[in-house]
Amino acid sequence: MQTHIRDEFEDWSLGFPVLLKNVPMAQVRGDVAPQVNAHDFQHAVLWLLAHRPEPLSGRQVRFIRQWMQKTLADFAQLVGMTSHQSVMKWEAKENQPTGMHKSTEILLRCRILEALPEEVWERFEANERGREGFIHRIEGVSAFDRNAERTVVELDAGDCGRVGENDLFLCDDQPRA
Repeated sequence: MQTHIRDEFEDWSLGFPVLLKNVPMAQVRGDVAPQVNAHDFQHAVLWLLAHRPEPLSGRQVRFIRQWMQKTLADFAQLVGMTSHQSVMKWEAKENQPTGMHKSTEILLRCRILEALPEEVWERFEANERGREGFIHRIEGVSAFDRNAERTVVELDAGDCGRVGENDLFLCDDQPRA
């Protein structure tokens, strides 16, 4: 298996664009693919989605729901909605912001963090305990602008196991050629 480092690679395996930086690539059966741990990759993306400076897109919500292994109805209940139809409407937005109420999205972001295993919190050096840790996390997930310009999730492949605040890079939301 032949490997090389690629400066950038746009991955759509989660249903939305994630721009990986400095990603090791390998040729497997004629195809070139990124060599990152899928489990760690999903956790890093979930952490970044919870802390994004903009609203979540429909595809991002669908990924979150599927990762949590929730039905539409169970997911609606998880974020305080009475009907699964709200979740269907959000997911139907595809690459556009869902339009969900900000308080609902804040709750969803908190639920993402709640669902991530302890080792992810430790990896991201966010293992603050007690009231201060809780307040810090709530501030982090609440600080997004509903009118922010849409961007793609971007991270350095070497940081799939440890992504901090300074490792998040943003770029346009258009597929790369």
